[in-house]
Amino acid sequence: MPSGAVFLATMDAAVKEAIQALVKSREQVYEIVDLSRFEYRRLRAEVEEIKAQTRDLVQQVDALEARARECRQKLAEVSKDFRRYSEADIKRAYEEAEAAQTAFMLSREREQALRKRRDETDQSMRRLETMVGKAEGLVNNVTVALDFLTVNLNKMLPELEELRVRNLMGSRIIMAQEEERKRVSREIHDGPAQAMANVVLHAEISEKLYDSGRPGLKEELNLLKNLVKESLSELRRIIFDLRPMTLDDLGLVPTLNRYLEKYQKAGDFAVLMDIKGKEARLGASAEVALFRLVQEALQNVKKHARAARVKITLDFSPSQVVAVIEDDGVGFDQAKIRRETAGKDSFGLLSMRERVELLNGSFQIKTAPGSGTRIVASIPLGAPGKP
Repeated sequence: MPSGAVFLATMDAAVKEAIQALVKSREQVYEIVDLSRFEYRRLRAEVEEIKAQTRDLVQQVDALEARARECRQKLAEVSKDFRRYSEADIKRAYEEAEAAQTAFMLSREREQALRKRRDETDQSMRRLETMVGKAEGLVNNVTVALDFLTVNLNKMLPELEELRVRNLMGSRIIMAQEEERKRVSREIHDGPAQAMANVVLHAEISEKLYDSGRPGLKEELNLLKNLVKESLSELRRIIFDLRPMTLDDLGLVPTLNRYLEKYQKAGDFAVLMDIKGKEARLGASAEVALFRLVQEALQNVKKHARAARVKITLDFSPSQVVAVIEDDGVGFDQAKIRRETAGKDSFGLLSMRERVELLNGSFQIKTAPGSGTRIVASIPLGAPGKP
């Protein structure tokens, strides 16, 4: 078959796979929309319930304030007339005034906490409402894309003959994916992460309020605080894996150093990174591609290689940067992997290769059963996306 026909056949298969992926993505977005609507209704009901509780508590606070005022007036009257009231009467009036003032202050603090919870829940509800609207818009966009690909598939293929166009489109797709990762990362950081931080704060306040309460309550609340802190730490780790913000701010090498810390702490295998040449900032596309390359490679090592040692080398030169990832694991049969192209293992390798090749780079894997794996990727410094 002529090379052009092979290319068109490949593109035909790729577009069909894209259609299937879009159909699946649309179904997933539908599920997200349904879940988001359900959560929105739940939050709206919770807001209404908190508002009702706040109204009731405001009435209670007003009553307690009036009671405290009466007790203070009573105490003032008793304290002025020692002839009419005994020492026991004065002591009782003092105790009643103190108890009424304490009850009033505790109720006032509960009211403030409830109002804050109401405001935070209302804000979460409004953010979720916005997210539902965006998700519905995404469903419409995916539907339009599906219609376009399905109806115009035969018209599109002849126009995709040049590899340059394919590379440009692929680069834009990858950048769009990374922009989406960046957006989701910020939303998680500004939403759930901040909410968990507030939970920790409320737990600390609860410790102070109930310090003199039931035995063991403080320990339970302290345990709750620690659990929430651990959840917050885990959420931030997920945010870093999803889209490390340091990649934009500091560059590839500092981000990789931070990412490799978790592998060193886990102790599954030793990781060594070696930097050669003069370290330099790369284009956005190149830095993302190399970070994802290392990320995917290490995940594969952890899942399959049973390696004791991994070495990562980044070699910077004026014309290109070369990344080499070597492990001393069990290796694998490349021919077998190629035959099983529908499997999960092959998808990771394909993703790494395509990221590099879309930047006009080269990608090689050298491995065999029992001899470890060596991945070499080189990207020219004039790659697309370089500022």
